[in-house]
Amino acid sequence: MKNFSIDKLFIKYFSPKIELDITIDSFTFRKNGKKKTFNTYIYVSKEKKPRVISVGEEPFKSSEATKVDLFSVGNVETQNDKYDCLMSFLMHCISEMSSKHPMIRPTIVVGGINELNPVLNGYQRKFMMNLLTTAGAIDVTFKD
Repeated sequence: MKNFSIDKLFIKYFSPKIELDITIDSFTFRKNGKKKTFNTYIYVSKEKKPRVISVGEEPFKSSEATKVDLFSVGNVETQNDKYDCLMSFLMHCISEMSSKHPMIRPTIVVGGINELNPVLNGYQRKFMMNLLTTAGAIDVTFKD
């Protein structure tokens, strides 16, 4: 007998689907024919408690902000926690792709997850699943 769950049924039929294609340099989101690509960096203010100024593009006054490259390889000096920066990045991207007043959190279908292997060394699936669910997804699945 199959394990039946009303939650799984609800997610399958009512949760909006957002596709995410990952590369080190950009994340491309697709939903209902809408496509948006975000470069994988953010700018944060240089204040004591930094706030996000721009996601995936250079801000108007870039001299007043610090660029955080989310998946840079090697020793990169930054005072900002990259996990928090990536969380802010994903929250912004998911909200951009969601309806104005979302009632149901989206399901994210991720492709290209192994592109992150040079940076995350095999931890990329669990790492991104945790980040995406915390950023707003109700379910995360992987194409590859």
